[in-house]
Amino acid sequence: MNPTALFRRHFSWIGSLLALSLFAGCGAPMANAARAISEIPPGTEEEVAAIKADPMAYLRQSLADASKIRTAKIKFQRQERLGLVPELRPVEHMDTEFREEPFSVRFTWTNKDSTYLQAVFVKGQNNDRVQLLPRRGLLGLKPSIANYPVDFAVTFQQSKKPVTDFGPRLMLERLFDRIEKAKPFGGTKIQYIGTASVGPGDELCHHIELLFPAGDEFPCKLIDLYVNQETRLPVAVYLWLTEEKRERTPKTLDAMYVYGEMTPNPALSDDNFVIESLEKLKGTDHADDDAPAAKASTETAKAK
Repeated sequence: MNPTALFRRHFSWIGSLLALSLFAGCGAPMANAARAISEIPPGTEEEVAAIKADPMAYLRQSLADASKIRTAKIKFQRQERLGLVPELRPVEHMDTEFREEPFSVRFTWTNKDSTYLQAVFVKGQNNDRVQLLPRRGLLGLKPSIANYPVDFAVTFQQSKKPVTDFGPRLMLERLFDRIEKAKPFGGTKIQYIGTASVGPGDELCHHIELLFPAGDEFPCKLIDLYVNQETRLPVAVYLWLTEEKRERTPKTLDAMYVYGEMTPNPALSDDNFVIESLEKLKGTDHADDDAPAAKASTETAKAK
């Protein structure tokens, strides 16, 4: 055969293979490429498969969605192990209003045996102190509003976290920080467990388990995170004093935080972040019917 014809025939054969490989290479990724979590319809089998394949991507999406919340109304529940001899305290129930700018929180306790009735913090006001209205006054006197530093509750074992740490975004940011700090000790095992109904509204959630290495600095090695299936916003987080055994009992529960029935981005004003009078609260389920009227603090809230 003529050398020129042989070269042309050989080149044509190679060219055909190259074209075929390029076509396959261009087409296959388009057919098999995984979509971003934000592009997947929530509550679908595709979403579940994506969470199982890359739970960190799902957590990042949840954080991104939580970061879009500028204001919120939340049925907040809290249970923590506190005290010099740590004991698991009863569950606290609070109607909560929250605002990012300026950072503002108002808790209104709904359980009748709570120590406090209402708490308010607004960054830049009241010398950056928390205003607290107790449910009852001392010796039968009228309860009055008192002002405390933000770390008061932590110092005196009333809470594990200051009010300035409140919110689903900050909770997730602390979780990501914990994951990062666990890397030198072998990293965090993160897996998708399934779905569960969580919180006062029985919200259908994706359950994600995080198991931390024994060598990291934190006592809670097991964390359960529940994320609303539809909104992809965090609903609850449980912190357990257990390791590989995954023992989930009252003896191992260190803390629980539930951000239930969240209304994201409602219209809130400065009026939502003041201590209300007991006369007004008596018209709700928050105050005791026989509680005396509140007396305003002598210290007027003012901008710092």
